[in-house]
Amino acid sequence: MTAREPTGGRILAITVCYETDTPRGPEQTMVDLEAMLRHCRPERVEDLLEDLTLLCEDVVARRQPEGPGRPVLALIRRPR
Repeated sequence: MTAREPTGGRILAITVCYETDTPRGPEQTMVDLEAMLRHCRPERVEDLLEDLTLLCEDVVARRQPEGPGRPVLALIRRPR
């Protein structure tokens, strides 16, 4: 993957829902960005945010025509 210059939008929220098997049956757990920042290694969260930013940029690029009014995305990092 090559580095890209930051753009002008931002990722506002991330929530992941995953399911695990428990003795009581499948259980769903939701993890948000705040929990990721508290409990995961910082480099893993940064990698995730960078990947999601690139994916969002791809979606926006395919939905919007080329040109000056086109929206762009960027990552807004919170101070830790």
